[in-house]
Amino acid sequence: MRDKPSRWYPCAGGHRVLILYEGGSYDSAILSVEPEAWDHEECDVCDEQIPPMTLCHVTKRGRYLALCENCYQKHVVRKML
Repeated sequence: MRDKPSRWYPCAGGHRVLILYEGGSYDSAILSVEPEAWDHEECDVCDEQIPPMTLCHVTKRGRYLALCENCYQKHVVRKML
């Protein structure tokens, strides 16, 4: 589970943590799979929600960043021209 994207939600008594499940084994005594709980990504620049199955751009190396199409065009494509 290390280095997996996660989301933290405040709740009574602490936090609820969602970790993106991409297949593989896990300890069902401490974790459970919640279908459709992870229903979008967020652009790391403008925080716009990126719906599932929508084109987005991610970094090839280094820290993982997700960019919506607008931010990709604005911050990456324009700098390549």
